[in-house]
Amino acid sequence: MKRHNRIKSHKCDECDRSFVRGFSLKIHKLIHTEKKPFPCNFKNCNAKFSEKGNLNIHFKKFVN
Repeated sequence: MKRHNRIKSHKCDECDRSFVRGFSLKIHKLIHTEKKPFPCNFKNCNAKFSEKGNLNIHFKKFVN
C-alpha cells in the first residue's frame, strides 16, 4: 500500500491535523500541552521539545 493513499482516521481534537497511526496522534498531542519529554543533552543546553523531530532539527545546529 502506498503511503499517500493511507487513511488518516486519527484526528486531533485540538487542531485540524490527522494521522494514519494512533501513536503519531499521541506524540502530536504533546504540542498542545506543556509536556516536553525530549531534552537536548548537548553540553549545557537546557532546551526541551514536545516532538523528537524538533529535537533533531535543533541538534543539527550544533553538529553542522
